[in-house]
Amino acid sequence: MQTYYNQRAKEFEKVYHIPERQEELSALKAELKGSFSDLRILEIACGTGYWTQVLAESAQYILASDQSVETLEVAESKKISQSKALFVQDDAYSLEKAQGTFNAAFAGFWWSHIPKRKLSEFLMLLHSKLTTGSKIVFIDNEYQEGISTPLKRTDHEGNTYQIRTLNDGSQHEVLKNFPTDEEIQNVLRGIGKEIKIVRGTSYWRLEYRYEISDSAKIHDEKYRAAKSAGLPGWGGADRVSKLSQMLDERFFAFGGAPRGGKLLELGCGAGNLSIELAKKGFEVHGVDFSESAIAWAKENAEQANHDIGFNVGDVTSLPFYAENTFDVVYDGNCFHCILGEKRSLALSEWKRVLKPTGMLFVSSLCAADEDPSFPKEFNSSTRILSESGVAYRFIPTPEMIVSELQEAGFKILNKFVRSQSPFGHINIHAIHAD
Repeated sequence: MQTYYNQRAKEFEKVYHIPERQEELSALKAELKGSFSDLRILEIACGTGYWTQVLAESAQYILASDQSVETLEVAESKKISQSKALFVQDDAYSLEKAQGTFNAAFAGFWWSHIPKRKLSEFLMLLHSKLTTGSKIVFIDNEYQEGISTPLKRTDHEGNTYQIRTLNDGSQHEVLKNFPTDEEIQNVLRGIGKEIKIVRGTSYWRLEYRYEISDSAKIHDEKYRAAKSAGLPGWGGADRVSKLSQMLDERFFAFGGAPRGGKLLELGCGAGNLSIELAKKGFEVHGVDFSESAIAWAKENAEQANHDIGFNVGDVTSLPFYAENTFDVVYDGNCFHCILGEKRSLALSEWKRVLKPTGMLFVSSLCAADEDPSFPKEFNSSTRILSESGVAYRFIPTPEMIVSELQEAGFKILNKFVRSQSPFGHINIHAIHAD
């Protein structure tokens, strides 16, 4: 696709001269000028700077990036004042040059070119470059039957492709997705606030605010602190050294536990348990909402010489994994980090990606109804454990966890509770009930 956009640079903007789209384009430009007034914008995939020029009329400042040198040459020829906008060559999947403070982000006709499995990871990276509460806007094409370039094929991940022809007659296959509102909402679940999707005839516009939860901040800070302290992972060297033994005692102790297959670790952190699971013979994938943890996990896996697919993402929304993908969905002490209504959303999503014959393994903190040794930070009525005044853990009774799983459509095969004071631990092996 990069070759296509390099070669298309000089004819790129002809799509903006189609007569029947002018009224909608004018309205879109007016909306963008109002949305970004006096904001510092990080623009992704700026192309020829067509939209940069529009944004510069009201924005305080724009850092506009694109991977194509050819399109950037066209953008720079527009002579936008450098006090207003700076064009840089950068990869949208690394954003290494996105240095500075930004309270807004914009991407025109970029979402549709992102492979579905990369969407959440891209958004997490983008958000990491912004201040919390930042405004984010995407605009893209609607598919118009008989007008849009026809879709030629769909791959196994659900991505769709077009064959496009340039003025020189060369043809190129280009990934081009047309997401539904539901797909967009699912990707943004847990990370986007005030989500607004506007559909036109030729274009759609997405606007939302990025806000990281206080709980997520605490987790990320803990991972960064642990790595800076030279620890091998969450819990320190002693815990990491016992992971293989823990697997034998908790997961494999149940005779019906799978001994191989495709496994997803939820809340994989620094990847230490994922690596042990790979050693046991599983094809492992891991997901965690902490970008710091995932970066560390990739380092650890590379050092251990294991090929593990790690993704930054919210375990309550896993759009980059198709239905019925995994033989095992393994909760790496993640479930007790999920609070409120997100718990049922998480279980529904875990069930979706689990094969009909697959197994869910839950490893969670639990506690009795009452215990005189409960710390003052724990509310036995709400079952919430707080840290620095922030809701940080949900620690239910074993019976509550069993009930949650059953209501979500799981059948309990095995349950083991290690009762301790004030907090114990529960391990559950479960399968689809239907």
